Amino acid sequence: MKKKLAAFLNDGKLDWIDVCSTLLACLLRILFVLRLEKRENT
Repeated sequence: MKKKLAAFLNDGKLDWIDVCSTLLACLLRILFVLRLEKRENT
């Protein structure tokens, strides 16, 4: 994902839909991991 984002910045062409979807995917992954950790703790 980082390579993808870096490629956008280097080209100077920001595809906002792609950027937003990438950020959303990261957030969902973080939330998913946090939920799993909470389940393990209880």
